[in-house]
Amino acid sequence: QATYRAVVEGMEVHPDELVSIDPDLPDRSALVMELSQPTYGKTPAGKILVNKQPDNSKSPNLADAVMIAYQPASRALD
Repeated sequence: QATYRAVVEGMEVHPDELVSIDPDLPDRSALVMELSQPTYGKTPAGKILVNKQPDNSKSPNLADAVMIAYQPASRALD
């Protein structure tokens, strides 16, 4: 959302909030598709639960790898 607002709407956004995927990245189409699918919610215990589509999606996948790689360090130990 921050990237869209910065690129399309011209909104000033902190660079750490931007996502840019190299157009020459191998498997870019698959990654973009996977990143656009999940939604999330919180469990009663306060943990984040990622809902993948479809239900039988393999894990870990490309999107999982990106989400893990860019997890803020302060939240990685939660």
